This record gives sequence, C-alpha cells and structure tokens, in this order.
Amino acid sequence: MKQFRALMFVVMVSLCVGCHPQPPPPTDGAAVAPSTWADTAERVADVASWALPALRGAVSVLPLPEPVRAPIVLVLDELRVTGLGALRSAVAVYRERGGGSGRCEAYAALGALRAGLLTVCDRLSTAGYAWPSIVGGLIDAAAGAGDQLAGACEVDAGLRSLGGEANAALSRWTIARGPLRAMPELVRGESW
Repeated sequence: MKQFRALMFVVMVSLCVGCHPQPPPPTDGAAVAPSTWADTAERVADVASWALPALRGAVSVLPLPEPVRAPIVLVLDELRVTGLGALRSAVAVYRERGGGSGRCEAYAALGALRAGLLTVCDRLSTAGYAWPSIVGGLIDAAAGAGDQLAGACEVDAGLRSLGGEANAALSRWTIARGPLRAMPELVRGESW
C-alpha cells in the first residue's frame, strides 16, 4: 500500500510539473487599445447624429395621436440640436486640454442623452411600440461612458450605475406593458 501511495505521489507531482499554460495564439502583431470614455462618447455622438433623425422620421409615420407624438419629437429634436453639440464640445475640450477639463460636462451631456432616450422609450412603450435596438445600444453606451465619469463628477456616486438603472427601466417597461409592436429598425442614411 505504501508503494502504491508513493507511486501515486510521483505520478501526481510529475503531472503538475509537466503542466504549464500554453502560449497565447499568434496574432498579427496589432495592439488593441482599450476604449476610453471619450472614445465611447464620440462614437455615441456619431451614431446618434444619424439615429436621432431616423427615429424622428420613423415616429412621424407611426399611427400615434398627436399628444403622444409631439413630446417624442420634441425630445428627439432637443437631443439632436443641443445634446449632441454639448457632448461633442465637452469631448473636444477634454482632448484639447489633455484631460484637464471637460469630463463633468461630458458626464452631464451623456446623462441628458441617456435620460432623453429613456423618455422616448417610455413614451413609445406606453403607446404600445418597442424601441429600435439601436436606441437601446445608444442608451447602454451613453450610460457606460457616464458610469466611467460618475466618480469624478458626482459628489456621492457610490455604486450607482447609470447603465443598470437604464436597463432596469427598459426591462420594467417591456414586462409591464405587455407585447409591444415592433418599429422598423433604423438604418443609416434612410429617410422616411
């Protein structure tokens, strides 16, 4: 029995010594830089610059009563005219000044974009329509970039998550308002 245990010990040790992690697979040598909040904010602004007008056009052809349609169009116009400009300006200031300022302005602009799009989703779902997937993606991206800035810009950010709050609201509306009619997906360059 002692010989068996000794043999098992030798086998186990030799297996452990002989095991080592495999080297990573070869790559093409290109380094992948992680995305910063500013990169994400710029991408949000780029996508929103075509998605907001496309969504406005889609909303204009939906069979919605004017008291439902008007506030949605107003929010979309305000986001496009004021919100995107504020976001682009804040990111430009941040980059021009080497990160010295612009963060909290970007945080506010991202928060306004997120809040405005959540308002649009709330109104659409109340009217029985689901929001296009690109809108959910914009909300997620804006909230994610905002989450990266919250600690520097909110006095008591704590563990608050803008993305978590947005996803909870979207899920709550989807569940509470039953099956929602699909809207057409938004395509860049598509005019209504």
